[in-house]
Amino acid sequence: MITDNDVAKIRKALKPDFDRMVTKSDLDQLRQDTKSDLDQLRQDTKSDLDQTEKNIKKYVHEGVDAVVDGIDNILRDYQFDSRIQKLEKIHPGGRHHQID
Repeated sequence: MITDNDVAKIRKALKPDFDRMVTKSDLDQLRQDTKSDLDQLRQDTKSDLDQTEKNIKKYVHEGVDAVVDGIDNILRDYQFDSRIQKLEKIHPGGRHHQID
């Protein structure tokens, strides 16, 4: 048989614990904190992307400069090549005879 004491224990167990409940102000604060975190993350990501884009452009320019320097070096080496000197003797000034 259920006694009054048992009923009191059941009611106490079923009674909501208001200390552990989340209030609207808690949710609003959580929402504001989350929004602030997302805004900061968005700004950080944009800054990171901008910096990455700058780095890529810099590396591309450095790569192009390296290729151009390499081609200049190759051309400079070939200028002193004896085969080119022989061709220059045949065709002075680097011009070929035009056929009319």
